[in-house]
Amino acid sequence: MYTVETTKCARKYLDALDAITRNRLVEAIREMSSDPFSGDVKKLSGHHLLYRKRVGNFRILFEVYERRLFVVIVDVASRGEVYKRL
Repeated sequence: MYTVETTKCARKYLDALDAITRNRLVEAIREMSSDPFSGDVKKLSGHHLLYRKRVGNFRILFEVYERRLFVVIVDVASRGEVYKRL
């Protein structure tokens, strides 16, 4: 099992969403504790540890630290916003 933590930026974005969308994204984040690479996950080019997980029109950007079994949710946003924040 991986330990999953979210940054303040990601939590703030999730809190501002409607309940249905937030629940869908939170469920996707919870599933990452068993396998962060399941689903539609791709490594972002040009970033050493950064991956993205697609959940509908939203993206979850995260880093995985395999040795410590640790996942950090760096950012969550819509597809149009998330890559501008990098």
